[in-house]
Amino acid sequence: MGLMFGNIFKKIIPLAATAGIAYMAGQGGADIRKDIADIWDQLDEIDGQIGVEGGTLDDLFSPVQKARFSKESIPDPWMYKAADDYWQSPSIQRQINELKVSRRTLGNLAGSSLKNIKNLINRNNGSLSLEEFWGKNLVDFKLKAGAKLSDSQKFITKNLQVADAINQSLFSRLRDLSDAAGEQLGKGDLFSTDGPFKKMSNNLVMGLSNVKKTRFTWELAQKRLADLGEESLTPSMIKEIEEVVAKKGSEFQKEAQDGVRFMMQVLENSDSDELAEGILDVWKASPNIHNWTDFDKWMSKRLVVVNLMVKLKLVY
Repeated sequence: MGLMFGNIFKKIIPLAATAGIAYMAGQGGADIRKDIADIWDQLDEIDGQIGVEGGTLDDLFSPVQKARFSKESIPDPWMYKAADDYWQSPSIQRQINELKVSRRTLGNLAGSSLKNIKNLINRNNGSLSLEEFWGKNLVDFKLKAGAKLSDSQKFITKNLQVADAINQSLFSRLRDLSDAAGEQLGKGDLFSTDGPFKKMSNNLVMGLSNVKKTRFTWELAQKRLADLGEESLTPSMIKEIEEVVAKKGSEFQKEAQDGVRFMMQVLENSDSDELAEGILDVWKASPNIHNWTDFDKWMSKRLVVVNLMVKLKLVY
């Protein structure tokens, strides 16, 4: 993938001379919308398919929500409501009840999300078991169907199951949109206000910023637990973590917006479809989140280079 990014970048620097820093606005058509529990069921079905990587998931957000959240980030009230809805859903309650009483733990219910977030924090964590990485207190936390979530349980559900479902859904939809957009190359204006690239830019901003926020949240939580010698999150720790994450989240949002807006402007100002085709080929063949975070790092480095060229008046 790095080689493909490098080949694309050779075409971006010349294009930057005419790209400017103009931004796009737009709207999108509606996709099929589901809730967190539905996405979870779909993820379980995909995970159970031997030899299948990736897979298609439905959307969690309306076009209006995506337009708003790509500018302002996904608000905590939405996340906490999604956590409550997930926990109270008949599907999740049924899954808990279907487990033997001794196996009704977070690890047995949400093992896939624990694994996904573990690998999101560091792709080299694959050799660590869930217990080694998260600690037995979290993995073996007992669940009771019908019980009300405590504040610490809400925090965990919001930043584990909900965050994972959001990431998986956004990037799955982005792969599908990229595939569909590739079929439309040369047949119409892909950069119109309701075109595929506007939809993709919203997904990309939301996805990249949420991935960074999720990783930062759990890294900070683990650091606080280690510093204080605690094994479980306390209300005061959660309050502190959320205050820090709220400030840092604004930085993540701006980083994603700047990179995606610049990239879209470069693509739109290209004289041919070749550059857009190369980007779409990368996106539609990206089966896991690390492909997208690699792309984000690649994109950010190129934006720094181009901004430096502008300051040095090498780009007019």
